[in-house]
Amino acid sequence: KINNVIGVPSASDLLLVEVQKQLEEAIKELKFKYVHFHNLFSDEMNICDEDEQGNIEFNFEYIDYIFDYILSIKAKPVVEISFMPRALALNDVKKAFNNSYLISPPKSMKEWKRLVTSFISHIILRYGKEEVESWLFTIWNEPETGSNLFGFEKEETFFEFYVETHKAMRKVLPSLKIGSTTFTMVATESYPYMQHYFDYCFEHDVKFDFIATHYFNDIFCFESDKYVNSIVSYFQEEEDFLKCSYDNTIEFLKRNHLENIPIVNLIWSFTASHRNLISDTCFPSCYIVKNYID
Repeated sequence: KINNVIGVPSASDLLLVEVQKQLEEAIKELKFKYVHFHNLFSDEMNICDEDEQGNIEFNFEYIDYIFDYILSIKAKPVVEISFMPRALALNDVKKAFNNSYLISPPKSMKEWKRLVTSFISHIILRYGKEEVESWLFTIWNEPETGSNLFGFEKEETFFEFYVETHKAMRKVLPSLKIGSTTFTMVATESYPYMQHYFDYCFEHDVKFDFIATHYFNDIFCFESDKYVNSIVSYFQEEEDFLKCSYDNTIEFLKRNHLENIPIVNLIWSFTASHRNLISDTCFPSCYIVKNYID
């Protein structure tokens, strides 16, 4: 498994000087190797320029700033292909957490793949094939959370989206290190969804270089109807919950003959909530140390 990953919420955060200073200090002191972030293709990153006729050109200037910075502090990016630029989105109003995370399939898979392949070609030209081969790539984030958060309305819509994106990336550079989509391994919805996802990928001859995971000490309850669109989480008090969740992941991968593929744990914490009041106590430091030891 690979644990030396530090996370920043969104790609655009890495354009902020204060965030850069904190990240540089963390990498220097704690020896993190990889930097992970969401929303590389957001409108905040000015990815798509659309003219009056609806023609779209791609702009990777801000992405270049971010990757230049990460490499300058002797780290490597974990490149998460997410989320959907408004110009390409089938649904241009559905957002996660009321921020710039636009969660939608593309209205044109052809245009989406043009964006992805243009991006891969661009970074190879700018940073070189050997450098890009040392990076990690994932596609989307936590699709098992359903259409009220990061997922699409239908499972198969996401499965097709993942496979088409994966194959488009491989076509540009077959040696890219591409992992699975990222799953929250403690949500009860994750494992059935994951099984359907892996079955679909196996059927379509998709191979993974690593399995991407998130772990939290929450029990999630996804609620979605006409009047409710929320996620409720309950703190799991069992002190070995995180270790047990990881062990369950190993068993699941063994059943799917994936036990020899590395696990890259991109995010883990005692809670997924940014508003959990426990965050302002000494508990998180104890939790982190205990689970590192485990």
